[in-house]
Amino acid sequence: MEPMGIDIKNNEIKLDMKDKRILYELDKDSRQPLSKIAKRVGLSKEVVNYRIKAMEKNGIIEGYYTALDLSKIGYMFCRVLIKLHGVSPKKEGEIINYFKSSPYVGWMFVVDGRWNLAIAVHVKNIKDWEKFCDEIMHRYGKFIADKNFSIATTIYHFKHNYLFDTNDYSQYLLGDAEKVELAATDLKIIEMLAKNARMSTTDIAKNLNLSSNAVKYRIRNMIKHNVITGFRVKINISKLSYEYYKVFLMLKDIDREKMNRLIGYLRMHPNVIYTTKAIGLADLEFEIILKNRSELYNTLKEIKFKFSDIIKDYDTMLFTEELLVNYFPKGCLL
Repeated sequence: MEPMGIDIKNNEIKLDMKDKRILYELDKDSRQPLSKIAKRVGLSKEVVNYRIKAMEKNGIIEGYYTALDLSKIGYMFCRVLIKLHGVSPKKEGEIINYFKSSPYVGWMFVVDGRWNLAIAVHVKNIKDWEKFCDEIMHRYGKFIADKNFSIATTIYHFKHNYLFDTNDYSQYLLGDAEKVELAATDLKIIEMLAKNARMSTTDIAKNLNLSSNAVKYRIRNMIKHNVITGFRVKINISKLSYEYYKVFLMLKDIDREKMNRLIGYLRMHPNVIYTTKAIGLADLEFEIILKNRSELYNTLKEIKFKFSDIIKDYDTMLFTEELLVNYFPKGCLL
């Protein structure tokens, strides 16, 4: 039997059901051993390893990350949306490199729509956030045609059900108000797991001069207190001919029951992967993976029909190029 399920025709990659199941298992817990994945998928450990390597080689799997709730250790999750004007390619590169070199920036995309750049920042308090925003305007204000600064308060992570052909409606919740005190060693463990969630306990222990049991205990403790909310696989959805959109919803006559009903609907939608409550541009945001803008239009039409009593307006943007993803930027260690 052919061990690899990837099918490439006309530069389009298609996965068979076994590969989809492997991706699902990695997204559910990317630290689980290959033997456990093999048992759940119904393949040998060697074939599972072969298929994972093939998906890595073809750029479908870009890495393995740890989902962290940094609010648990006192960090705010803030976002900057920027519309540039009058910039040369050189100046645009300078602006992008400024954000990429910041120890507080953990996520950055080029986007299409009303905005050009979307940037996520981790800061300790509102004064640090104000300082960060003021610095942007001081340096590059004359090149910024429009801007929006916002603070995410709650983020719901969902599964890629559209891709896995699953009905797993479990979620990771980020934005818990309860704080947790972590030792410097814990933060170093998080730093390594943020870069590679599949990094072995043995390798982490060697780096920190600890025993493997000590590392396992610290990881379990951080999971228990929801600092670590999950270990996931980073999937390049563009390789599978999907597009990544963000939708901003402006709501009316909203109350807690109506908001929960809308969030519940989005959680059950197979293509929605994140929902965010924030202070800023919109009352509710969600991120959705679809084949094209036509699918986005039809999806929004359906959502507006179902929630016509509370949806006043919406805005969208397309993520076109990933510039930076670091789920635990260096500023979190300062």
